[in-house]
Amino acid sequence: MRVEGALVLIQLLLPTSGAAGADAQALLAQTRRELAERFTRVTAYVRSPAKGLWTAPDGQIEQDDVVMVEVVTDTFERAWWRTYAATLAERFVRSAFTSAPFRWNCWNRASDERWRL
Repeated sequence: MRVEGALVLIQLLLPTSGAAGADAQALLAQTRRELAERFTRVTAYVRSPAKGLWTAPDGQIEQDDVVMVEVVTDTFERAWWRTYAATLAERFVRSAFTSAPFRWNCWNRASDERWRL
C-alpha cells in the first residue's frame, strides 16, 4: 500500500523472553538488526519494558514484559510482514503463550488510516 508523501508507522510489541532457553536480549538485537537492514527508520524502546497482563488458557492471569519496536517506512508490504510475523512467532514463542507473541499497529500518517496485519 502506498500513498504519495505518506509515512507508515508500524509498531511491534515483542516479549522480552524468547523460546525456551533462548537469550531474549540476543533475540531482540537480532530483530532490530534485521529491521534496520530492511528499513531506514527503526526505534526499539528496550530500557523500560511495559508490563502486560493476559489470561492463559487455564484461566490464570499471566504477566508479560514487552518492548515496543517502531518501523517508519514509505509503504506497507503486507506479504513481507506476514512472512516476517511467522519468523517472529517462532523466535519468541513460549509454551504458555498460545496466541501471537506480538501485536501490530499500522498507521498511515497522511490518511490517518489504521489497520492490523
